[in-house]
Amino acid sequence: MAKAKALLKKAGFANGFPLRVEVMVDRTPGDAAVYQTMADMLKQIGVKVELRTITFPSWLSKYLTGTFDKDTDAFTLSW
Repeated sequence: MAKAKALLKKAGFANGFPLRVEVMVDRTPGDAAVYQTMADMLKQIGVKVELRTITFPSWLSKYLTGTFDKDTDAFTLSW
């Protein structure tokens, strides 16, 4: 964890940063728990993750058209 914090500091994010992620849940067993664990782990180094749950049809439309919300930083892929 110390190494991750040091890298964030070196990159200019000593106080962390917000990260908004659109996630699809109920696609694979335990996926919601995996996303929550990821968010909890990133929180420990200062990354404030906001998980936004979306449906597969909504995700697919955004993915195919490149129309994710302007304030979305990342999205999940599950192939």
